[in-house]
Amino acid sequence: AAAADDKKENEAVQANAEQSGNDQEVELDQKQRSAKPLSEAAKRQDMIDTELNGMIDEMMDSEGFEDETEMEKESRDAITKAAKELCYTRKYYDVSTDKIIFFPSITKLIVNYDLLEKATEYYYDEEDEFPSEYSMGLRDVTFARIEAEGSDDEDEGEMDDDMMERLSMPVQLTEDEADPLEEAAAADDKKENEAVQANAEQSGNDQEVELDQKQRSAKPLS
Repeated sequence: AAAADDKKENEAVQANAEQSGNDQEVELDQKQRSAKPLSEAAKRQDMIDTELNGMIDEMMDSEGFEDETEMEKESRDAITKAAKELCYTRKYYDVSTDKIIFFPSITKLIVNYDLLEKATEYYYDEEDEFPSEYSMGLRDVTFARIEAEGSDDEDEGEMDDDMMERLSMPVQLTEDEADPLEEAAAADDKKENEAVQANAEQSGNDQEVELDQKQRSAKPLS
């Protein structure tokens, strides 16, 4: 009986140890995932969600929307799809701030109506217009933000659209799409490695030639 109790106790200790090990592995995996930097596509998606959801929340809390607790689902889906198609699709490096600037912003595309016109394409059928109350509400929020910030778009206002377009490159839109910056960096690394290898081979050849010349000069004449 004592042996049986010892066996059960040992099995319980072993099970607890295994469970503790599993818990530590799960915790380590979660930490590794959280420490992994966001892909460019994920970063872009987060930028769109944060900015657009904040603007919608401000709109629904403003005057004129007291009778609604949430934005109509079809309208929200339409404006979200439009933003995912049009917003932050290009980027350029701003040497003055040492930052990567993504554009065009949601603010800019609401001001020039492009985002609202694209939302109409996703709203029910072709003959259905994106609700005017939401168009005006989002524009009110946008201009209120512009006034509060004192700029129509601080990052994009520093240079014209043509210049930004010329200096820019595409943004990674999906997880399985290659990141242009990473591809360019990989290409540069490959060239650098090839150059280092070529120099090493040339240096080796030079040393062989030098050694051969020394051996020839050291050899006594017949």
